[in-house]
Amino acid sequence: GPHLRDSTQVAAILDQGLGKPKLREAVVALVPRSGDRGAWVKGAGLPVATVHADRADRVFLIVNDRVVVMAPPSAQATITKQLAQAGPRFRLKPSSGPEAMSAYLVTPERAVRGLGAPITVPKSFRWLRVEVTIVAEGVVLRLEAEDESPEAATKNAEALTGQFDAIIAQVGLLQAIIGKVERVQFRAKGSTITATARATNKQLKLLMTFAEEEIRRFDERRRAAEKKRQEERDRDEKDDGKRTKSQPTDGGRAQKPAPGSPDPSPPSSPTPPSPPAPPSPPALPTPP
Repeated sequence: GPHLRDSTQVAAILDQGLGKPKLREAVVALVPRSGDRGAWVKGAGLPVATVHADRADRVFLIVNDRVVVMAPPSAQATITKQLAQAGPRFRLKPSSGPEAMSAYLVTPERAVRGLGAPITVPKSFRWLRVEVTIVAEGVVLRLEAEDESPEAATKNAEALTGQFDAIIAQVGLLQAIIGKVERVQFRAKGSTITATARATNKQLKLLMTFAEEEIRRFDERRRAAEKKRQEERDRDEKDDGKRTKSQPTDGGRAQKPAPGSPDPSPPSSPTPPSPPAPPSPPALPTPP
C-alpha cells in the first residue's frame, strides 16, 4: 500500500453527520486556498471540486448529505462512475460493533515508514486493524495484527509491550497531571497479536496536542530536507554547466593539455633536405 507520509495516491470515503450545507462549506473553503489549482468541475453530475492540499492536487466529490470522497485526480472518472452505479443514497456499511472508527492497513510497516513514530512496527506484520470506541470516560483503542508465524508473533508481542512500557516510563512524572496511564499488554495467540489501550478525555486531549506538535516538527524536517535536496540539485546542475563549457568546441580547437602531461599529438616527421641546385651551364664562346 502507499506510505502515509505520501498521501498523493490515497482515496478516502467519509460518512459523517454534519449535513450537506456544512459539508459543502468545508469543501468550498478549500477551493480559494488552492489558488489557480482550485475550481469546481462542471458537468460532473455531482458537486466536484479540485483543490491543492498536502502538497498534491486532489478532488473532493460530495455524494450526498453524509458522504464525501477525496481522491487523486487520476481516479476521478472511475470513482464518479462507481458512485453513479451506487446511487445518490450511497452510504458506508454501518459497523457491526460499537466502534466509532476502524482502520485497516496492509503491510503496516511500509505505510508508517518515515513518519518518525515512537513505536517500531514489525516488517513481518501482514496487516493491522485499529478500532476506536468512544466511552463515557474517554476512548478505548483495540489493535489486532497478523504476523508471519506464531514464533514471530510471540517475539514481536513481547517487543511491542516493552516499547509501550518505555513510553509510559517517560511520561511517568506527568501522571500526577494527566492521571494514571494503563499498561498496554500485547498478547500472541497463534500468528495473531492483540492489544487494548485506554485513555481518558484529559489524556486524549493532551495526546492530540502532542501529536499536533510532532506533526509540525515532522513537517519542518521534511521541508528542510526538501530544501537541502533542491540546493544539491541546483549545485550539481551548475557544476555540469561549468564542465560543459570547458569541453572542446566543434571548431576543432584542441584542448590545452594539463601541465606535465604528455602531448597527445603525434610527433612530426623530419623535413627532408632540399636537393642540391643543378650546376650552371658553361659560358658560350664569344663569336669573332
